[in-house]
Amino acid sequence: MEPKFFGQFLLEKKIITQQQLLDSLEYQQKMAIKIGELAIKKKFLTEEQVDFINQEQRRTDKLFGELAIELGFLTQQQLEKLITIQKNNHIFLGQVLIEKGYLTGKQLSELLDEFHNQQRPIENLVDLIPENHPYFDEIHILLDITIKLFRRMPHLILKLGKGYYQSSIQNKFLLSIVDFSGSMDIKYFISLPSELAYEIARKLYHDEDISYDDELTADFIRELTNVICGNITSQFLELGQKVNIHTPKSIFSNQVEKYTPPQGWTILAFPARVPSHELTIGIIEKSVEEPEMQKQFGEKTRLLIADDSALVCVQLCDALSSLDNLDIVGCAKNGDEAFEMAEQYSPHIVILDLIMPGRSTNQILEKLIKNSVDVIVLSG
Repeated sequence: MEPKFFGQFLLEKKIITQQQLLDSLEYQQKMAIKIGELAIKKKFLTEEQVDFINQEQRRTDKLFGELAIELGFLTQQQLEKLITIQKNNHIFLGQVLIEKGYLTGKQLSELLDEFHNQQRPIENLVDLIPENHPYFDEIHILLDITIKLFRRMPHLILKLGKGYYQSSIQNKFLLSIVDFSGSMDIKYFISLPSELAYEIARKLYHDEDISYDDELTADFIRELTNVICGNITSQFLELGQKVNIHTPKSIFSNQVEKYTPPQGWTILAFPARVPSHELTIGIIEKSVEEPEMQKQFGEKTRLLIADDSALVCVQLCDALSSLDNLDIVGCAKNGDEAFEMAEQYSPHIVILDLIMPGRSTNQILEKLIKNSVDVIVLSG
């Protein structure tokens, strides 16, 4: 079952419009009071102490209140008082919809009952993970920390659906991948649409009005995935796994529209939602045995195009995209990208321009031969 928020549920039933939902969510967000803000208002904490706790949160999966107590900034009684005030002042989406006249109280009660009955089967994380997975506990940790840090860094509530195996990842705008090596050889990924990537960037920068170019946005997403995976690593170490993480990689959809993992790897994807957007998170792992999807559909031939002409890339993609059993994994516009994509996607076939900026043809050829590319077609 796909994860849903109450607002999405109402949209699908055509109870409210998209604009009514956006207006209500914006109002709800403006009215939300954070524990740190309350603590300053009550003079339990200074602004400097709140800033320090917020920075410490990036290195751990602990709640604001937990850290404040551990650091000796708050007592348990003070924290409980702040939480009570926060809960008493929280405005739920349903309340906003009634205040704005979009729903009646009776409608809200009936719709909430229907919504909760639909969502109950997927509330527990253990129900989302494939049974008997060799890394069941590790995946549970990975999902749990992702949810917590989405809530604490960009302040977004994340809901997850049941994990499933697939042959590729549709890259709607930005794909962020982090490699884990050591006793676990997996890759963690988040695939985001552009609107959500920009929203996360604005929230991490604490400026809702600033605009970002794509590269700066990718930097913020890399920061988020790096913090998530750093916390995941510390939890893995407690389980006895000896792992290291590598620098996050960013892949834009204009580079690779559909990511296909190297041969011998498979994708375990979890559909996800924040209140206004859909995304995908998951892992790319080495196949213990042939995945069921490959038994059904067979192995596709992966093709990489390396040409600095955008027009040539488009023409080749158009000409070849209709071929059955062929997966165009990307178009590299310079020698450095050709190196990186050859390593990342392990293509069977490469169409290579004879003159590429950044690297000599000989260097690229040596790399492709070393990577055991089956066919190299020289163009230009």
